[in-house]
Amino acid sequence: MENPANIDDVKAFYPGLTTEQEAQAERLIAVAWVRLKAIPGLRIVARIEAGKLDRDVVASVIGEMVANVLRNPEGARSRNTTVTIDDYTETDQLTIDQARSEGLLYPTDSMLVMLRENRRGAWTVIPS
Repeated sequence: MENPANIDDVKAFYPGLTTEQEAQAERLIAVAWVRLKAIPGLRIVARIEAGKLDRDVVASVIGEMVANVLRNPEGARSRNTTVTIDDYTETDQLTIDQARSEGLLYPTDSMLVMLRENRRGAWTVIPS
């Protein structure tokens, strides 16, 4: 199955892409699609093909995943910068988000909620 996302899905979340960022975004779109397909139990391709998962939802999630990386390529959770001119003082502290430092391109929990199957009924665990 072809990747449902394209550069326009990224631009929906990050409209000010430079030419360099667009090239990077194209590569990240492909990687995000591969990573989503690899999530155990998600069965993303089968569910799209069966009409149980909207391609537009998947494209939106991929676009947002890529935009998050482009907006914050260092994975910074917080940044502290102090600059003093007289008697020169310069402090730069960067706190990296642990999840981002483990892999910048990932779906958030709220994204995964949109992609997971809605299970209705009395069973919370599928009986065997």
